[in-house]
Parts: sequence; C-alpha cells; structure tokens
Amino acid sequence: MRRPAVMYQRILKPIFRRNGQLFEELKQSSAANFAPCGTLPPFRSTIIPVVPLQLFDTQDLSLPMSQEKLDRSNQFFNDAKAFFRHIKAIRSDLNFSDLDLSDPDLRDPDLLMSKKRKKIRIVLLDTGIDAEETRMEMAIDDGRINRAESKSFVDSPWDQDDDMHGTNVAELATRAAPTAEIIIGKICERRDKLEDVLPRLAKAIRWAVKEKEADVICLALGYRTPDEAVERAVDYAIAKRVLVVAPASNDDGLGERGSMNPPRLDDEKNFLTLGVGIDVLWKGETKLKSGTSFAAPIAAGFIACMLEFITDKVTDLSAVQVKKLKRKKGMEAILRKMSKKVYVGGKHYFIHPQNMCDWERADAVQRAVSRVKEALRDV
Repeated sequence: MRRPAVMYQRILKPIFRRNGQLFEELKQSSAANFAPCGTLPPFRSTIIPVVPLQLFDTQDLSLPMSQEKLDRSNQFFNDAKAFFRHIKAIRSDLNFSDLDLSDPDLRDPDLLMSKKRKKIRIVLLDTGIDAEETRMEMAIDDGRINRAESKSFVDSPWDQDDDMHGTNVAELATRAAPTAEIIIGKICERRDKLEDVLPRLAKAIRWAVKEKEADVICLALGYRTPDEAVERAVDYAIAKRVLVVAPASNDDGLGERGSMNPPRLDDEKNFLTLGVGIDVLWKGETKLKSGTSFAAPIAAGFIACMLEFITDKVTDLSAVQVKKLKRKKGMEAILRKMSKKVYVGGKHYFIHPQNMCDWERADAVQRAVSRVKEALRDV
C-alpha cells in the first residue's frame, strides 16, 4: 500500500472536505503533521475552483497584533530554554575538536566515533535566505546553516531571498533547533513567481534525501493542485525514513488554537504549535508574523532536538524501535509525550518540550528517557 504525500492527506484533504473553499481561508494557521499510511483518497476536479498557485500562508500582523499575543509568543520560547540547554550540552560533549585524545577511555575506536556523531540535518525547501541579515549571517558563520551543502534550484543564489519567507522559516528553525545542521534548498524566488515550482519541489525533495541525507525535511508550504511528481518524491522520502513536516494547524503559543485552521481529521493525530504573533526579520526590521509557514520549522526543530536527545540518552532501544523513531507513528508517539491536549473545535495536541517534563529538574533527563521509552514501547 503506497504512502500518500503528506501535503495531500493533511492539507488538501481537509480543504476538499470543506467543499473547495479558497486557500486564503487558512491564514493564521500552522503546525506539523506527518505523512500518514494509507491510500490517497480520490479527488474530484469539479469542486476545485480555478485559483492561482499559492505556496505560502503568512500574514503581516505588525499593526493589529496585541501585546498579549507577542508576550505569549515570547513565553513559548522562554519556556523552552531549559530544554535547549540540555540539547546544547549533548552537542557540546560531542565536539570532537575539544576531546582530550590522551584520555585512555577514548582509545576505543567505537567510542571515539560515537563522540564524532554527525549533527541532525534539517533541509528547508523554500525561497532561500538573505545571508546579509544579521541572524542568518551568524548562523552561517557558526555552521548552523551549512553554506557548502545548500543549493538553489532557480537562477538566483540560495543565499539571496527577495521574498523573505525562507529567511523567516530558517530563522525559526535555528531558534527551535539550536544544535541542528540546517541546509537550504531554494525552490522559488518569490511567492508571485511560481512557474514550474512543483517539478523543482519534487526534485529538491529527492536531493534532500539522496544527496544531503536529511533527517527532517521541512516544507513550510502547501498547494491545491495534486501533483504526481511531488507525491512520489514524498513517498520516496518516507520510504527512506526521512521525517517530512508540513503545515496544517496552529496555536498562539500557549495552546490556544489559531483563529483560522483547516478542520481536524477525526482519524488522525492533530498536532499544533506556535504560529501566531512571532517576531521575525523582515528586510532589516523586526516584524510580527503569523501563519502556517511559521509553525512548521518550529515543529521540525523540536523533532530534530528529540532525535539528538534520543540518540545520545536513550541508548538501549532495539533495532525495531530505532526504525520506528524515523516513521510517522513512532515520531507521533514521541510528540504526544511532549504535547498536551487542547480542545478547540475538537481534540488537538499542543507541542512544547515542557509538556514532556520539567527540564529544570535535576532528574529531567531520566524522566524524559522514561517517557520516550513509554512512547516507543506502545507503537
């Protein structure tokens, strides 16, 4: 049985259920969902209105955004600081250049190679980044964004972003995954310049899997028209145990659902995370933005952090459990352990590391390890 593309099942299917309402209705919504198992439901072209191709769902909320919304957004990241400290400590311990090679314990080749473990890789497929923006420049300089591995699939370079959508997505990914290695794949130049973008997207997904060996692919985008090449590319990624994150639902930072979301799916896990009132760079200025595009990189970042944590701390997983970790059901089980249930228009799971355990506690690592084992045991 083929695994359908995540964007079809999680973005298009809900839209079709609403009898083909325009994609613009999805503004202020965001979150992460994974490609589910099963067959692709049939689509009826008679209910598809003719609309221009639209990939990105963002909204400039600089004027109407309340201070309360901004405070919630800031609190979301502040509450994750203890979690990030644990993740950074893991990577600090794995810094090969800082190892004392005279230590007899490090003469074991297997132990030495474990200390040199590669970073978790997130590939962002978007409009590229503006490398002249201060935060992007810093991320490139310190290696969080891999300059050598990034690539453009259009005429302009990957480190030039005339739209700023990709820059915002990359900024949020660096905030949510402080130790991950981020690779940029530029698939379009602007949201109003989308000729042949879907074939490029399909090509870029395969590139991310085959050539870049991505652990996570973040697609902070969506579209209405089914595309077989993209579907096959996503199927290929899933078959290679790459986690694909795409937007479908959001919240305001404290678990309150965003004002406009696609309907929840009764037969699937419905996750949401921060997507409202986020301060991001915008052509040299800091502005507030909301949209599905902004929760996807946050969720992708949290997933990368958990992969780092589990690889280092949960060392007694079976081979089967390790494989499950890179599958939809396995990662969903992990995300449920770091989520709390919220009931707004149905049950959703609000993702935040603090929901897994209090990371300020002395026994936080042990508690988190136990929860991970519980999650994978039941999958």
